[in-house]
Amino acid sequence: MKLLKENRTDAAILLLLAVWGVYEILAETFVYDRFVSIAICMMLVWLFPMCCRTTKPEDSGFRYKAMQYALTFALTLPCALKITEVLRGHALPADNIKLVFISIFVQSACFLLFKYKAKR
Repeated sequence: MKLLKENRTDAAILLLLAVWGVYEILAETFVYDRFVSIAICMMLVWLFPMCCRTTKPEDSGFRYKAMQYALTFALTLPCALKITEVLRGHALPADNIKLVFISIFVQSACFLLFKYKAKR
């Protein structure tokens, strides 16, 4: 709990992922999907730089590693989907903006996980 209190912005990003996931699962597709994506994007535009700026200097190594994992995820997922498309013969569509959202969430989750493992 102390870890989440120290890193409130990362916790807020993970909470936003939970809310967005519930919305994606329970809501039917309708006109407001773009508006929800824009609202989430605006929240992440505000939260992501704040979580990077408030990182303590002793934790900057954890943040750097987490960003490397997020970038690797963002680069390999489309490649994996393309390989699956070639092998199975049908496309698995992926929305690009959702890929960016998930990458930011992966970065925050990795940062908190790395920091938790180091403190333990």
